[in-house]
Amino acid sequence: MLDIAAACLVITALLAWLNQRFVRLPTTIGVMVIALGLSLAIVGLDALGWVHMLRRYEQSLIGAIDFSDVLMQGMLSLLLFAGAMHVDLGALKDLALVIAGESLFNDGVGVGVFALLLGVLTSGSTPTAGEAAMLLLQEAGGGLAFGLALGLSMARVVRATLQGGH
Repeated sequence: MLDIAAACLVITALLAWLNQRFVRLPTTIGVMVIALGLSLAIVGLDALGWVHMLRRYEQSLIGAIDFSDVLMQGMLSLLLFAGAMHVDLGALKDLALVIAGESLFNDGVGVGVFALLLGVLTSGSTPTAGEAAMLLLQEAGGGLAFGLALGLSMARVVRATLQGGH
């Protein structure tokens, strides 16, 4: 799984560089447009019969991925971190901040409720209200503490990287 994540990050970084160097669209749009073009080229090459080995590899790779795990442990965490990096806590009255904060809060609550329901389903028994509240508190409290520690450390890394590049 780590190999897949590393490969995706490398490809995304390469596409971002290609966008910045040649296409010059906003980063997210440029990466998406280049990735779409690359995907269409691969589909075209497959239709011509040139990349059948790639198709078999992709099918076996997709069959081996637990998408729930990838979504919950990988993509959602990174998306929430990226969204949180754009929140300026010093401007609490700004409407865009309120909307971004509400979105992050809703996503976080959704993750907590999902983890609670998953814990209930995997335990095989119906928890009491107190047990459910304790599980939710563990998930939410642990997530807040871990997220705060990781967010602060990653913010320092990003800040140091941006300051070191200029």
